[in-house]
Amino acid sequence: MNIRTATLAALASSTLLLFACGGGSSGGGTTTPPTAGTIAGTVVKGPVSGATVTAYAITNGTMGAQVGGGATDSMGNFSISIGDYSGPLMLQASGGTYADEATGTTMPMQPGDVMASAIPSVAAGATTTGIQITPLTSMAHSRVHHMTGGITAANISTANAAMGAYFMVGDILHTAPMNPMVAGSGTGASQDAKNYGMAIAAMSQYAMSIGMPSSSGIVTAMMDDASDGVMDGKMGTAPVAMGGGIASGTMMQGTAGTTGLATAMTAFVGSAANKSGVTMTDMQALEHQLTSAGGQLPGGGGGTTTGMMSGTAVKGPVGGATVTAYAIQSGMMGAQLGSAPTDAAGNFSVSLGSYAGSVMLQMTGGTYADEATGSNMPMLAGDVLVACVPAVTSGSTTTGIQVTPLTSMAHARARAMTGGMTDANIATTHTAVGTYFSVNDILHTAPMDPMVQGSGSTATQDMKNYGMSIAAMSEYAKTIGMTTSSSGIVTAMMNDASDGIMDGMMGSTAVSMAGMGGMMGGTMQPSAGTSSLSTAMSAFIGSAMNRSGVQLADMQALMNQLAGSNGQLPGAGGGTTPHGTMTGTAFMGAMSSGTMSAYAVSNGTMGPRIGTSTVDASGNFTMSLGAYAGTVMLQMTGGSFTDEATGASMTMQAGDVMTAVVPSVTAGSTTTGVQVTPLTSMAQARAQAMSGGMTAANAGAANTAVGNYFMAGDILMTSPMDPAVAGSGTGADQSRKNYGMSIAAMSQYAKTIGMTVSSSGMVTAMMKDASDGTMNGMMGSTSIAMGGMGGMMGGSGTMMQSSAGTTGMATAMTAFVGSAMNRSGVPMAAMQALVDKLNASTGAIQ
Repeated sequence: MNIRTATLAALASSTLLLFACGGGSSGGGTTTPPTAGTIAGTVVKGPVSGATVTAYAITNGTMGAQVGGGATDSMGNFSISIGDYSGPLMLQASGGTYADEATGTTMPMQPGDVMASAIPSVAAGATTTGIQITPLTSMAHSRVHHMTGGITAANISTANAAMGAYFMVGDILHTAPMNPMVAGSGTGASQDAKNYGMAIAAMSQYAMSIGMPSSSGIVTAMMDDASDGVMDGKMGTAPVAMGGGIASGTMMQGTAGTTGLATAMTAFVGSAANKSGVTMTDMQALEHQLTSAGGQLPGGGGGTTTGMMSGTAVKGPVGGATVTAYAIQSGMMGAQLGSAPTDAAGNFSVSLGSYAGSVMLQMTGGTYADEATGSNMPMLAGDVLVACVPAVTSGSTTTGIQVTPLTSMAHARARAMTGGMTDANIATTHTAVGTYFSVNDILHTAPMDPMVQGSGSTATQDMKNYGMSIAAMSEYAKTIGMTTSSSGIVTAMMNDASDGIMDGMMGSTAVSMAGMGGMMGGTMQPSAGTSSLSTAMSAFIGSAMNRSGVQLADMQALMNQLAGSNGQLPGAGGGTTPHGTMTGTAFMGAMSSGTMSAYAVSNGTMGPRIGTSTVDASGNFTMSLGAYAGTVMLQMTGGSFTDEATGASMTMQAGDVMTAVVPSVTAGSTTTGVQVTPLTSMAQARAQAMSGGMTAANAGAANTAVGNYFMAGDILMTSPMDPAVAGSGTGADQSRKNYGMSIAAMSQYAKTIGMTVSSSGMVTAMMKDASDGTMNGMMGSTSIAMGGMGGMMGGSGTMMQSSAGTTGMATAMTAFVGSAMNRSGVPMAAMQALVDKLNASTGAIQ
């Protein structure tokens, strides 16, 4: 069982899709007309293909709940539903690839680099088109995030106007930038469109001139620079650190956003990369404005409040990672506040804007030198380091924060205590874990690095204890066969610590080690966090990897303490909330990996993440829900599966997810046998779009309605037959046969329309189609774009067929049942009733 703590809310590797399109209070699509709000537009840094676009509500001036999501096509276009949301809206784009203007090469958006766009207001059910997400809208968003009052409608309008005035673009939110890489694109382009496109190209040219391997890093730097309203290479009073692959410690030049951009624009316009036909004469006014600018964003005032938090991520120093700061709200992880990369030494500095309150830092990705082996290892997907910081004041600077395995264990314990991550619980657990490892202050003490020659000579005993405790975990990981990455032992120790006792258990359940760091299975040993850690520490100190000069005698007191411990984290009381557990299986064809996350459902929408787990080689998952009670939304990202129609191993594509909504769980209960499939995903999309969102009643109604549509009974608890397994139809009841063959039919349909890379795109399309309660190739009144899904070659004009979910599925099911890929032994006669039902269907899910 794993607590795989929340990954990036808006930036990573796991992407969220919620389809909200209005509707009635039942699963059907005919009782109440859908009132879906839609946001459509383009992501441009050069057109960004395959990016994930996520829409967030704005609540009290900060980013609130996610209200929609989707992916861009090959031209950077997106269209996403936001249900019945009204008010200010924030869009974030992450991932994907783009053609860099200055070099002509295809570059990826790097982890930690995002683009954003803030919209002052949207009306419930309205369709908003032509929205641009660009470096300029990103800079405006960064500015508004740091203005007094935060992301209000007034501040959004002020910041968008200020950024537009700075680059001489009247409306950065709706003006489509000219693409200077397209021959003749300047012909017919307005001056605003020319200025917009050339300003973006100038950033690319500037990135090339300073040797930045990935120009997405310059967008992040420009966002940081713009945050205080002055383009001077600083974020408040602190120089902006440059990412994008430049050597760590490189700071932004003070002239980067003024004369630096003007010079870069001149160079680009005169280069062979500029195919637009636009000449320097066309750009002279903007070039002159940038050259003479003092960096002040015109009218972009409103006051600035910029809090900063800096420190170091240590499991061995973790370089190239992303540290993300989250607000802590009601004892749980809340909105994302900011993110920043770590340098080669693990150092980070992240902006908190005007936030005041407790902060949770989470580090993902990156690489570190493993103490026990000396080899470079990656932080594996699902493994994180976490630290909780008690309340900070608005605009304050907090330095010296350590994010380590020990702070991660303290976070896991605080999260599981009554009340969750309150300031009192945070302080209690920091003290408890510190006492357990004989480190007085785990949040601020810098661990000694035992791989550095002579590092022990100036280290305090606390620093020695801290560094050797982390090294002992690495040594223990080596002894039990964590060959891929010792980051898995951190996750295991977090799980173990969550109930306040280091005994290899998470409550009453043994901690699973399957899939961790390359391990093939098994459970955590009860002594892993006590005597075994002591033994591992002794082994490490005596090994050649210990270059610190610290001897066994220096560490004997701590080793004795661990060896004699009963595992109790001293003073980590405060009550442990009941540990609820949820287990089940993901199936879209046999799944062999992936990440399953559980989210609370608040006011009918997805709320904070409450648990996460890896999916094992059989598609199974087990996760803790802590003390949560209520409706749960499950979401699976990544992973591989065996495609039924082709037999090929496929990977779930970025932007494709599977989901399920469980109507209700009670605190501390164990829920088993939950299925996460294309059918439960369609039901979740439908429930999300119904009036009131994912209430328990709507979740139950949607699950029942989709089950009825496919004659599969209880789609949440019925295990689908796997038709790729020989003889699987023997003993399977009709519901299981219908369930499995419906999923196989989606795979077959995907194959017939040319989804050659991954049929996971078909699930996304079916979720969208189901969201309004009618399977007709539409999401409300909007046709579903298929371009780019699963490797399809069509552009943004390729639309889902209206019959895809009815006769298209019936035809595909017939083809699959009669194919060699059907090894179940189930004949066509057994499926005729369902095929006939789909053929005759109007598409209504009821």
